[in-house]
Amino acid sequence: MNRFILFLVGFGVARCALFFSQIILANLVSVELYGRLELTQSVAVLCALIIGLGLPASVPLVLLRDEVKARWDTGLLLTGVIAVLLLFVSAIAALSSDTITSFFVLIPLATAALLLQGLWATVLKAKGKSTMAVSLEAGFWVTILLGGALIVWGVGHQSILVAVLAIYAALLLLWTIRAYYDIRMPFDLADLRENLRVSLPLMVIGLLSVLAVYSSRIILGTFSNLEVLGLYAILFRATAVPLVGHQLLIIGLFPKLFSWDEAILKQRAVVIPLGVTVFALAFWLLVDQFGAVLGDRFAEVFVQHRVTALLILSQTVLWSAIALNDLLNSRLQIAGRVAWYAAAFLLISLPILAFVTVRSNTDGNVGSTLMTFAVWHSALMLGFYLTQCIAIWRNGHRYTLLWLSALGGYAALLVLFLFREFT
Repeated sequence: MNRFILFLVGFGVARCALFFSQIILANLVSVELYGRLELTQSVAVLCALIIGLGLPASVPLVLLRDEVKARWDTGLLLTGVIAVLLLFVSAIAALSSDTITSFFVLIPLATAALLLQGLWATVLKAKGKSTMAVSLEAGFWVTILLGGALIVWGVGHQSILVAVLAIYAALLLLWTIRAYYDIRMPFDLADLRENLRVSLPLMVIGLLSVLAVYSSRIILGTFSNLEVLGLYAILFRATAVPLVGHQLLIIGLFPKLFSWDEAILKQRAVVIPLGVTVFALAFWLLVDQFGAVLGDRFAEVFVQHRVTALLILSQTVLWSAIALNDLLNSRLQIAGRVAWYAAAFLLISLPILAFVTVRSNTDGNVGSTLMTFAVWHSALMLGFYLTQCIAIWRNGHRYTLLWLSALGGYAALLVLFLFREFT
């Protein structure tokens, strides 16, 4: 019981740090700079998945599943080498760029930081060190907040953002190097192939899921403008509060999700989408009280774009459900086969979303652009989740109760929100 209480306290502190660092940053800096940082993080998440070759996602299989032959020291070595190359690219860009906060500097630097952060957060979760894992997952945005605060307080130029992020990435790299040297064995090319055989399918399916979720900010940043992106990002971050429920349940159950018998998993995993639905409902009921907590900018943006915010809020159930399906794909080792279905869906839907964004942005009405985008992105998220479920089912695994719970929770929230707003 004491250990559980300590976990809840640690989780609460870490999640508050993660959440409020984003909210405070949005209130400290301009909407344009915040939009730039959000776009950097969104692109870096995708780059970390691709360039990282799915190595962080393979950690639970390597450490918890005895039948997997991939070596842990080989994974550490490969991840460390990739991070070093990314930091080198960022340093070269910083020396040759006129603007230290250009995307050419920030994106490889953020990619290295997120790759290493994701690796070690997953290791900690796999080893049952949940409190340390959630604390580490807050590291990127807490570091960025520190840089933003120093800028506002007059300590330095915007280059301070790059400096604090570089220090954070370097510390994670040193942690990785030390861990590798503690367990290293003679390197064998066959071991490298085995690690990549396990990790690459996870990279592909993870990339597709991130594209479905993060495509919102990437498409807005590319086909709209930073002001619209900044407003959307504020709503996106604030309405993500219910995902605390997802994180709490996932992190608490993480080792068991890979060790439970499949029949037991089918029954007990239902608590995750239902829990997120309850958290989303609670957020909606209390949202008018959050202005003082989340800051004036959130309160102002939420009031101006309330219906859009509620559409994004209802998506939290789908975000949770998509992430849970990814864990199932990893455990069942069917990620590569599911990826074909997900890729086909995104190949059709993402260009449509980009086209709609361009068309809705022509009249210069920010509110209309946000609303139109939120509706179409909700449709994309729902379609992607249904595609995941169909692909898993066609590969011989039926999690019917879990899938219906997620879809029911999403539909109930959407109907309730819209009914109350328009009546």
